[in-house]
Amino acid sequence: MNLHALVAALLLSLPTVLILPLAPMVSAQFTAQQEANDQLRSVYRQMIDSYEQNLAAARQSGQRLQEVDVMNGAGIAYRFFGEYQKSADVLEAALKIARAINDSGRESMILQGLGATYSKLGDYLGVRFYEQQWQQVKQNGSLGSRVAVLQNLGLAYMQIVNYPKVIEVYEQYIPLIRQVNDPFQEEVGLGLLSTAYRQLGEAQKYSAILEQRLALARRTKNLSSEWTILNEQANFVQQGGRDLNQAIVIYQQMLQIGQRIGQVQPQTMALTELAVLYTAQNKPQAAIAALEQALSIARAKKDSFLEALILEDLSQVYGLIKDYNKAIELQKQSLEVYRVYYKQAPDQSLIAQAIGRLGMLQFQANQLQEAESTLKTALDLHNRFRESVLKTVNLLANSRDDINLALREQGREIYQTLQRIYILRQQTELALETAEEGRARAFIDLLLSGPQGNRPAQDLSVVSRPTIAQLKQIAKAQNSTLVQYSIFYEDKRSSRFNLGKHWSQSILPSTSQIFIWVIKPNGDIAFRQVDSRAILNQFFQKEKIDEKLRTFALGDLVANARGALGTGDRGFAFNENTEALNRVTSSTGRQSKIPELRLFHQLLIEPIVDLLPTNANDRVTFIPQDELFLTPFAALQDAAGKYLVEKHTILLAPSIQVLALTRQQRQRLSSPGGTGKALVVGNPTMPSLMVQGKRQPLSSLPGSEKEAKEIAQLLKTNALIGKTATETAIVQQMPQARIIHLATHGLLDVFNTARSERAATGFEGGLALAPTADQDGFLTTREILNLKLQAELVTLSACDTGRGRVSGDGVIGLSRSFIAAGTPSVIVSLWKVPDAPTASLMTEFYQNWQKNPDKAQALRQAMLTTAKQYPDPKDWAAFVLIGEAD
Repeated sequence: MNLHALVAALLLSLPTVLILPLAPMVSAQFTAQQEANDQLRSVYRQMIDSYEQNLAAARQSGQRLQEVDVMNGAGIAYRFFGEYQKSADVLEAALKIARAINDSGRESMILQGLGATYSKLGDYLGVRFYEQQWQQVKQNGSLGSRVAVLQNLGLAYMQIVNYPKVIEVYEQYIPLIRQVNDPFQEEVGLGLLSTAYRQLGEAQKYSAILEQRLALARRTKNLSSEWTILNEQANFVQQGGRDLNQAIVIYQQMLQIGQRIGQVQPQTMALTELAVLYTAQNKPQAAIAALEQALSIARAKKDSFLEALILEDLSQVYGLIKDYNKAIELQKQSLEVYRVYYKQAPDQSLIAQAIGRLGMLQFQANQLQEAESTLKTALDLHNRFRESVLKTVNLLANSRDDINLALREQGREIYQTLQRIYILRQQTELALETAEEGRARAFIDLLLSGPQGNRPAQDLSVVSRPTIAQLKQIAKAQNSTLVQYSIFYEDKRSSRFNLGKHWSQSILPSTSQIFIWVIKPNGDIAFRQVDSRAILNQFFQKEKIDEKLRTFALGDLVANARGALGTGDRGFAFNENTEALNRVTSSTGRQSKIPELRLFHQLLIEPIVDLLPTNANDRVTFIPQDELFLTPFAALQDAAGKYLVEKHTILLAPSIQVLALTRQQRQRLSSPGGTGKALVVGNPTMPSLMVQGKRQPLSSLPGSEKEAKEIAQLLKTNALIGKTATETAIVQQMPQARIIHLATHGLLDVFNTARSERAATGFEGGLALAPTADQDGFLTTREILNLKLQAELVTLSACDTGRGRVSGDGVIGLSRSFIAAGTPSVIVSLWKVPDAPTASLMTEFYQNWQKNPDKAQALRQAMLTTAKQYPDPKDWAAFVLIGEAD
């Protein structure tokens, strides 16, 4: 048997349908495929090695069928080894020949291969090729071929998140698979169909498909599938707290199935979920009884891991009813079981989390000394685990920064609890050191591991735990009054167990306290504690505001304020998911009363107003937390209606330590004051976004084009406009630019830009630039991280460029990436900015900066000047300077 015949035989022996991740267990098909993969590996390697020789021989003999087979086999082999672009190139060439010789069988086979290859690339073209194959087989193809093609087509649409098409395909697939009488694949198809309906919010259709799946499982007596589908039904019933009693009935059925199967996990999971529902119904004793039953099952089966988990659940329920002694005892028992379980291979992460929960309980029990010691132990374990992971982790799928961020976030609540302990002891400076140690640490790691030549000097005063002396030195070097905030929440649920509150109900954590530290350039440190609940209650009593807003969390009030302000036209509309408040506009057009602007001034500024500089040109650097990063500090209003920017020169930073590193970045750059080469971009030829599987171009921005030309003239350069503003050209010029001004669309991570990795690995936004043949036109945050910049300022004159995912590390978005790439100062926007006022403000800013090297003062003056012509704060207050003022 020759090589190609062997490959054909092996391919025919494989299942024609794909193995799906939703399958409940490893199937015989999967096992067969794995065995075949091992057999194919050496064959495919030989095929690639002999490809050129075999292709030349086929062409010399004039055997076009053989030529197609050689190319098709090579395309499959390249895909097998992950060389997807080579696979696509070879298969497309083979497709042309198959069509030229009118061989429909080979054409269909190659179309399937192209669909699989492009789907591996995450490209919508995979769908196109499967569609072409479906057109070939849907009329005259065999039942088996139609089933296989539809399944591949549906999976391709699922991959590009086109749920309407998934439904269209699988509504055709289900009747066909029923003719084949394959219950397993029917369940898989119905599962994908129900997923699509759920994602589209089609609750009734989703529920109906669940019923079909349940009937199928019961008809085939598949207890495992029945249990899984019942679990989905229970979750559906619980959404929004629909009917907790119905969910209880379902979990009781799941418990019975688990008992029939005789497996521990199905029983204990059902009992645990019952306990969750009982606490939501204010029945803690029933919850304890359910968990104790689960505990006895786990112990009877000697499943120590489950035993530890259930002990932790019991501890949480006892904590809810404030029986802290019992809760602490159970948590300690759980910890001991974990330690025995992981004795041979200790899992520091789970043990650290368990120790952390013990420390939280000790804090709630007012055992402050024990809590401090326990929480420090948990932090030490967290950090050791994080370091070990970063040394050994496979970074192909996720960047080191992604993983570091996720691991750092695990210790965030511990840092906050330690702050509260120190404040209760009146150790305010120790609390400040702890607050600094717990924020922006992944950002600092990123800065210190940046491109060679861009890294700040590794100052041990920054890398190690910060001290008060070091923080004072940073304030002096910045010549700025530093204001750092820590926010503390009530009802912030880290557990599914909550008395009278179900996990699916929308419960907003209310802000209870705000800690504020002020560090002056002369080294004086002051601390203020704000009872935000009292201020919020007083404020809502005075203001005629919708009653519903009284229950809003602080972050939602920030979003509401931004929603009230952010009505410009540069960018995309977005829903802040909050209600607009009544606003009173004066006859001059100035919005003299936006309630949140007064509220945030009361919360954030008035407690420290006596500590802020009296000279408006003196700098104030705010270090916010959580959604406060998105607060328009410049537009906050005092009781007289005066904006904060009228009294202070404002900057932002993610942490005090980051300022030490941006200062080093600035010192690395020579020729301050805005001189040197500038890169100015405005209104590129817009790329397209993937929307429901179709490419749709972004809207043009003529206002930003005008702005870019004016800025370029000021900076004595030529603006890149339209087709010249390509991603390729801009990335090439960025490393040499001293000033970078980008007036284009800013995008958030909710946009899918036709590269699958952006949906899969946590990209947090990007900038729209002109596409080319080899670049899609979206410069993402991760791509920016890989640049080596020499720019002293990057200005992102686009919509929402200051936004991103908010974490303990700050805003994970564009500003973070540009600073990590070597830029000490970044100007970003907090909302959709209007064209005309933005162009005016930016022109004023650069004119001011040419006269005064202080970027913060230049931005302040630009805001004040723009406000005279455009009094509404939405027109001038969106931009913030992050990092260095000099």
